[in-house]
Amino acid sequence: MKKGVSDLVVILTLVAIAIPVSLVLQSWLTSQASRTAANSVMPELEAALVSSKTIGSDQIYVVRLRNVGDRTFDLSTMKTKLVLSDGTVTTATAQNLTSETVLAPGESAEYAISYSGTNKVVSIVFELVDSQGNTFVTQVGVS
Repeated sequence: MKKGVSDLVVILTLVAIAIPVSLVLQSWLTSQASRTAANSVMPELEAALVSSKTIGSDQIYVVRLRNVGDRTFDLSTMKTKLVLSDGTVTTATAQNLTSETVLAPGESAEYAISYSGTNKVVSIVFELVDSQGNTFVTQVGVS
């Protein structure tokens, strides 16, 4: 007669341990997935370059801002900054090409931005405030 633990007992013990461990692991992974979804940040605004033109040292860009979120933005408080090829950041004035004064969910507005200087514009950064006072930033690369 063989002494020791039989193979069947070892297998049943491993299965008895594996089942609760797998259930605990599954519930932990499920909680992590819901927490990740709650913490993910979807952009509220999208910026897209519509056109650009350079005449001598003058650079002109037309950019479309689109509200892809569920907030309303006040376009009159928008701030525009240009990131230049030498790394400097300068303030710019964006001329509204549409009649929009607020940017409601699903709507878009177009802006013309001009810059005169020897450095090239690399990126245009827009800062908008929603109806609740929260600030959102979006940018578009132009070169």
